[in-house]
Amino acid sequence: MALIAADGGIDWMPMPNLDSTPVFARLVDDDHGGCIELHVVEDGLLAGAARCRAPRRAGRRPRPRSEDLGAYTMFPGSAALDTSVLLPAESGFDRGERMSRTIDALTAELGGGREALPYRYSGMRREEHTFVASAFWRAGALACVGRHDEAIAAMDELVGHANDVGIYSEMISDRDGSFWGNLPQALSHLAVVTAALTIRDVVPEARLADH
Repeated sequence: MALIAADGGIDWMPMPNLDSTPVFARLVDDDHGGCIELHVVEDGLLAGAARCRAPRRAGRRPRPRSEDLGAYTMFPGSAALDTSVLLPAESGFDRGERMSRTIDALTAELGGGREALPYRYSGMRREEHTFVASAFWRAGALACVGRHDEAIAAMDELVGHANDVGIYSEMISDRDGSFWGNLPQALSHLAVVTAALTIRDVVPEARLADH
């Protein structure tokens, strides 16, 4: 549950339960409570930004480009990575070399024991399992930047991680492939469908003949 301000920002959001410590609490402390704000960042990329003075769990900020890494990162001046930066590839915002380098950076840092299954963002390896939606965002982004063989290989591997009725959970262990988190998870299935449609649209039909 969250309270949304008139400007679209999140002013109050306890997690994971209603009686938990709030992640964002601008409603009660405008100076130190923290919030999520929406605004345009580098080159027109629209992203959610957590104020730098947000409380301890609110560290997510806009995702601009990092010139040092040659890739999109979690927030300005940081080397931290976030798989949600792959979504602009599917929307058509960036399907060039920088997005391709971003995929490589994410795979290198956030990839688990199974390459096609990344963690959500930097630091999550210590807190949770690989994030299924992120895995399909990666597959779709690979197709968008022209790395079609890699996209198809990733999709083939990910399809094999579904359960016996084709359902995905929120997270998958990169150690033993077990399901974790919500089951079924709507975001995971939205990412499956989006990645499949993206690959269908951008990969030459002849290359998809056996899929």
